[in-house]
Amino acid sequence: MSAPHINDFASEILAYIFELRQDGGPYDGSALLQMASVCKHWKETVFTHPQLWTTLQCHLPEGTGSMPWEKAMVTFVNRIARWFGRAGHLPLALDISFTVFSDRGGRALAEFIAGCSKWRSLRFTDRREDPGPKEKWRWWLGIILAGERRSDPEKGNACWPNLEALHIDASGTWLTREDGFVLPLQSVAPNLRSLSIAMLSVNDTNTVLSAVQSIPWATLAEFTFCGRHGVFQPSFPVYILEHAPNLERLTVTISGMRESREEDMGFSSGPAPSTFYSDSNPLVHERLRHLSLDFRIGLQESFLKKTRLPALRSVELNTDVWFSHSFMAALQDLCQDPEFWPHLNAFKYAALDGCGFSVQEGDVQFDMFKRGPLSWWGWMHGWRLTTATSF
Repeated sequence: MSAPHINDFASEILAYIFELRQDGGPYDGSALLQMASVCKHWKETVFTHPQLWTTLQCHLPEGTGSMPWEKAMVTFVNRIARWFGRAGHLPLALDISFTVFSDRGGRALAEFIAGCSKWRSLRFTDRREDPGPKEKWRWWLGIILAGERRSDPEKGNACWPNLEALHIDASGTWLTREDGFVLPLQSVAPNLRSLSIAMLSVNDTNTVLSAVQSIPWATLAEFTFCGRHGVFQPSFPVYILEHAPNLERLTVTISGMRESREEDMGFSSGPAPSTFYSDSNPLVHERLRHLSLDFRIGLQESFLKKTRLPALRSVELNTDVWFSHSFMAALQDLCQDPEFWPHLNAFKYAALDGCGFSVQEGDVQFDMFKRGPLSWWGWMHGWRLTTATSF
């Protein structure tokens, strides 16, 4: 008995196979168009199944001498509008990157993105290196302003009511207080669940805190903030935990910080948490399961002392030094609190020089580490510790 030919499958099964072909990598639409060109049956299958047209990854045109950027952008927007028009009423996902941007052509893109209420996921990647002060965030402000014009919070109307994930990667862009970078997502995307922001540098923590005032924190389950340089205070992640009670995953990276003043270790200025959290009055967050931090060890120590994370499952710490007795001692003291990390099953620590360690549930040493990190460290390295702790 001969094996069935692929064209013997029902069109629904063939469409599902096409979906699997698109999974697992960047999707710019070329694979789908190639499949549509194979034969009439495949073309009919491709163009009659809306789920095949719900996702697109693309790079904005850069313009040429024969076609200015503004005109190229209008043509580009018309093409992606036709693409998503074949998706019917299904949720959509758009991933856009660019190396050139200007207001005139960008207006057509902003109006298209703001005018579509079916977005499930939006990702923007600004690949420009250190754009000028007047240009760096204008692309985002244009989209947000167009979105706000279509939103009416008092009537319960939002520009993107189904948006679950928003990712902004501006790794070549500095953020300063004068930029006017804002995230009024509570009014345009009130049901957001995942938010990630990456930028080159932040001039101070208060600038970021001011930008995130209007995020729908209550619905967020994941939040990531990455900066390669900047000044940082532990008030930022504490603010996030205070305002996002349903957060399950938190990542904060400020890997190239300038030296912080002693007062930066606390909550000395800016829109700090509404309650002053201290070592004796910590913030208890009931939902956080995964924590990843990358900044100076002293600031990480200050942050951990001010929080209790009873649902925590995994911790990943990246920092500037291989070993800090103060940090390990503080961690050991915190372990005596039953609310600190009772359900922890994985811990990873890495330093700038490449050194590090990881322990996880199932390792012979894991319970020893979980009860007393400093004692575990001394036992691992054969040190005599002044802190007496029984295993």
